[in-house]
Amino acid sequence: MRGKHRVMLLGMALAAGLAGTPVASAASTAVGSTSIQAVTQDPAPQTDRQKKLYNKGYDKGFTAGKLHCEKGMSYSISPTGVKWYDRGFKVGYDKSFSSCHHQ
Repeated sequence: MRGKHRVMLLGMALAAGLAGTPVASAASTAVGSTSIQAVTQDPAPQTDRQKKLYNKGYDKGFTAGKLHCEKGMSYSISPTGVKWYDRGFKVGYDKSFSSCHHQ
């Protein structure tokens, strides 16, 4: 029975993570003698360089998401490999693309 409970907890944590829903940061749930680490959300940018990259990515992503939505294009983003730029781009793109569909 412990195994089934562990799988259910892990499945819920993964589903929340994939849906973009933050799960308690650095929390762990004890299951018998085992513990499962909850999915955590990435920390916010800390340095000025990280913040600039994130904000630049957010602005570009917001513009691209809005354009794609207005033209009826499908959801489409491609990572550049620059961690903070990509994170900002995704957040901006998601925000504008999803808000366009809810009007």
